[in-house]
Amino acid sequence: MEYFIMSKSTDPKVIGPKYPQCEKMCGEERGEYYYPAPWSVSKIPSEGELKVLPKVDCFELKYHAKVTDLISAIQLSASSVMLISERFYNLLMNFNCMRSVVFESKVIHRQKSYPYRFLYFPEHHLHFVDFNKSHFYASGAAGSDWRYNLSVDSIESYKKEEAKREEQNKSAKDTGTRKEFISLLELYLDESKIDKDLFRLRGPMLAFIVSQRLKDAIESQELTGMKFTPAQGFKRHVMDFSVTPPRKIE
Repeated sequence: MEYFIMSKSTDPKVIGPKYPQCEKMCGEERGEYYYPAPWSVSKIPSEGELKVLPKVDCFELKYHAKVTDLISAIQLSASSVMLISERFYNLLMNFNCMRSVVFESKVIHRQKSYPYRFLYFPEHHLHFVDFNKSHFYASGAAGSDWRYNLSVDSIESYKKEEAKREEQNKSAKDTGTRKEFISLLELYLDESKIDKDLFRLRGPMLAFIVSQRLKDAIESQELTGMKFTPAQGFKRHVMDFSVTPPRKIE
């Protein structure tokens, strides 16, 4: 079965003139939403069980935004969450998806309210990556720059390299060295291990992955707000800043 990276659409014809569609929580302009609070949407972790239930009951879209089934919001910086319509949520209930914590929510657009679901996914699925075929590189934060290629051929060797960099990064400020992370340059999945129609990756690459059959169902029901890219062989385009002028790494 084929698998696809599902990401939020940036097409103005789909979401409206500007990305993201949402820039504020309901009541934010009246001081009714306090971002430093432990229940704030900005405090949601990237993995693990929730220690505090987040206040995610209402999001307000920009005036010229379009209402879609998957919403892009500047507040949703964590790679572990989705804001989706009721009909998208109902569709997912018919598929084998990763575990989620579900909250009732709503989206306000031009004073009209739409029922939504806010999903938090505590787990990620690094073990679905085919490490023998995939390619990795050392980078700055968020894969911002290529530094050198890494030899990683198993999940064990990946975790070993990750632990080494976590230890180095703790003292980076004191030693005056740059922080370094592992990023994924070219993705391959081990389909023999995959048992879900929706799962996510975290660590070397942040991505939601869907099966061909879930993608087909989403498209047949004409759900909006997302785009799909084939996952197998997906290449991240990064720049090598060690040369002048910079060259693209593919």
